Amino acid sequence: MSAESTRPQAPAGGGVWREVTSGWAVIAAAFLPVALHALPNYGFSALIGPMAQGFGVEVSRIALWTLFWSFGAILCSIFAGRVVDRWGPRSVILILLPVYALVLSGMAILSVNMAVLFTFAFLTGIACTGIGSIPSGRLIADRFDAGLGTAFGLMAAGIGLAALLGPVLLQQVTDRFGWRAGYLCIAVLVLLAWPVFYGLTRRQTAGSGGTTQRPEQVSVSHLIRSRTFILMAAGTFLFGMVVTGATVNIILFLGSHGLERSEAAGFAGLFGISTIAGRMITGLALDRIPLHIAEFTAIVLTGLAACLALMSADSLAIVLLMVGLFGFAVGAEADCLSYSVVRLFGRKVYGQMYGFLGVGALLTGSGFGPLIFNSIFETTGNYADTLRIWSMVALLSAFLFLLVRKAPYAEVKPLK
Repeated sequence: MSAESTRPQAPAGGGVWREVTSGWAVIAAAFLPVALHALPNYGFSALIGPMAQGFGVEVSRIALWTLFWSFGAILCSIFAGRVVDRWGPRSVILILLPVYALVLSGMAILSVNMAVLFTFAFLTGIACTGIGSIPSGRLIADRFDAGLGTAFGLMAAGIGLAALLGPVLLQQVTDRFGWRAGYLCIAVLVLLAWPVFYGLTRRQTAGSGGTTQRPEQVSVSHLIRSRTFILMAAGTFLFGMVVTGATVNIILFLGSHGLERSEAAGFAGLFGISTIAGRMITGLALDRIPLHIAEFTAIVLTGLAACLALMSADSLAIVLLMVGLFGFAVGAEADCLSYSVVRLFGRKVYGQMYGFLGVGALLTGSGFGPLIFNSIFETTGNYADTLRIWSMVALLSAFLFLLVRKAPYAEVKPLK
C-alpha cells in the first residue's frame, strides 16, 4: 500500500463547519473530562516542590508520583478501550467522574507517607484514564468525519486549558493552604462537571462519522502486530517521556532563571496558551489540507526538539519564547495522535487502539520522563545539558514517526 493510505483527503465545501456547529454539544462534553483528567499531571509542576518539602524528600523521589500514576493509567487502558468500544463512552464517563473525585480526595486526606501517596497516584491513573481521551475521543470519533480534525483540536484544547490554568490555580491554592488543598480543589471541579456533562450528552446522537449500531469486530491483534503500530508506539513513548519530563519541571526550571514561584507559574501559562493554539490550528489544518500525517508529526517533533535545545539559553526572553513554541509543538503533536488513530487504524476500534497508543505508550513514557529528567539533572547539575539531551530524544521520536507509511486497518477484514 502506498503512502497515500495515510493521507486524509480535505473535505469539500462547508462540511467541516456544518458538522462542528451542529455537534458543538458533543465537543463541549468531550472537552470537560479531557481538561479535568489532565489537571493532576500538568498542575503537578506547582505541587512537586511543596510535596517534596512536606515529606522531607528529594524532588526526584516525589517525581515517582507520575510513574505510579502512569502504571494505573496503563492498567486501566487495557480494559477501558474495550469497555468504551462495547458499552459507549457516555456511560463510562458518568460513572467514573465521581470515582475520580473520590480518589483525589482520598489522596489529599489520607496520604500520611510516601507509600500511601504512591498508592493513590496509581488509583488516580486508573480513574482519570476512564474519563480522559479514550472515552472522550470516542465521543468525537462517533460523531464527526469531515470535521474530525477540528473537533479533536477543540476537544484537546481542554488539555491546553489544564496546562494554562492548572499551574497558576494550584500554585495559588498550594501556597496558601498546602498541597493537599490543591488535590481537593481538583476533586471539587470534577464533581461540578458531572451535571454539565450529563446535560450536554443527554440527547447525543451519532453523526456522519459514527454509527449507533454495534460495530463489527475487527482483529485488534493484527493491528498491534503491524509495523505502523510498532513505530507509532515507540515514537509516542519517547514523546510522552520528553513532554512530561520537561513540563513537570517547568516551574523549577524558570525559577533557576531568577523568577519567584508565582512569577514562574504565571509564565508557565505561556505553555498552556500555546498548547491550545497548537491543538486548534493543527485540527483546522488536518481537515483542510491533504497532509501526510506521519511526516507532519515528524516535522512538529523536530520543532519541539529545537525548542528544547534553545531553552538552554541564558537569556530569559529566549527561554520564555521557547516555552511558548514548545507548548505549540506539544499541542500540535497530541492532536495528530488522536487523528492518526482514526485514520490509520479505523474508528471501530478507536477505544482499544487509542488505549494502547495514547495511554499505554504515551503514559509509559510520561511516567518515566520526570524520573529520568531529574536524574539527568542531578547528574549534570544544570538544566542546559539536561535539555540538550532531551532535545536528542525528541529527534529520535521524530525519526520513528517519519518511518510510518501504511494505514493497516485498510488491510484488515472484519472478523465474521
